[in-house]
Amino acid sequence: MNDPQKNIELLKISISAGKKIPFTSDPDIILYWWRIINNAVFDDILKEPEQFITKKFHDNIGWCVPYRFNNKKNRRVRIGISTRLNNLHDFLCVLIHEMVHQWQWEHIGEWDDEVLHGKSFYAWRDVVFERTGAPLIKTYTIEGGSVLDL
Repeated sequence: MNDPQKNIELLKISISAGKKIPFTSDPDIILYWWRIINNAVFDDILKEPEQFITKKFHDNIGWCVPYRFNNKKNRRVRIGISTRLNNLHDFLCVLIHEMVHQWQWEHIGEWDDEVLHGKSFYAWRDVVFERTGAPLIKTYTIEGGSVLDL
C-alpha cells in the first residue's frame, strides 16, 4: 500500500472504470482509500482525519471541516462523504476533492471561501489529474443527475 506508483495505477484504473463499479461507503473503506490517495497524490503528508462520517446528506455529497481551529501545530479535520454516492468513480472524485481541502487546512491554515475553491485549491488540479485521472472541480454531477457543490 505504500508504493506510490502502484497506488497511482490503482487510482487511475478505479477512476476510469469506477462508474460501473457499485460502491457503498463506510468509515473503514474511506480510511482505506484515504491512505492510498494520501500516498499517491499527497506523498503521505496529510494527517489521518479525526473522523470519517457517512450518511445521506441532503445539501452536499462531501465536506471537510476543521476539527481543531486553535491548535496550529496539530490541525486535524473531519471528512464527511454522502451515502448518495453509489459508484467508485464518484466516491473517489469527492474524497480527493475533500483531501485537497484537508491539505489547505493543514498547510495554509485559512478557511474562507476565497481559499476553499481559490488558487490554492486549483493548484492541485494538474497533480490530481496526472496521478489519478480524476477531475478536480467545484461542482460534481453524480449518477441520477444531481449537480452539487462541494
